Amino acid sequence: MSGPFLSILTALDLLAVAFVFGASIWFFFVQSPALMKRLGRQEFVPLQMRLSILFFSTALASVGVVMVASLALSGFNFTQTTITAGLALGATAINKYTVLPRALRAGGFSRGQRERANESASASDFVAEGAGPSAALLHRTVVVFVAIMLAALLAHASAVIGMQP
Repeated sequence: MSGPFLSILTALDLLAVAFVFGASIWFFFVQSPALMKRLGRQEFVPLQMRLSILFFSTALASVGVVMVASLALSGFNFTQTTITAGLALGATAINKYTVLPRALRAGGFSRGQRERANESASASDFVAEGAGPSAALLHRTVVVFVAIMLAALLAHASAVIGMQP
């Protein structure tokens, strides 16, 4: 592969990785606590559930770009860059299509339970449980797959940068 095309693919790959990292930090550590504090739990949870669908759709598309760029950069060979991109893509897809839908259903059920019990909870409670006790395991599973995605993308970016002359 020649110079300019290689540079464009590398930049596209790393920009997509940076976007997913930035979006994840914003979504989980900036936007969520701020909205929870401003809106209160009752208004925050339904909004966060809808925003989660948008976040994971966007993350999946972006990690897909990482995978395509990685495959093109590697000449469609199994390398550290393609394996880490594939791991990130797999974790994101599992989250989007398997774990998240179940977590949202359980969250809707838990939210109804919490409203009936008239409980209030803090942002730290939401991080631990999600919408409520019956959603806690699935909420934590979403977080585990996000951590896998981010770790794989970090390893991927490190490998891509290490390939540079």
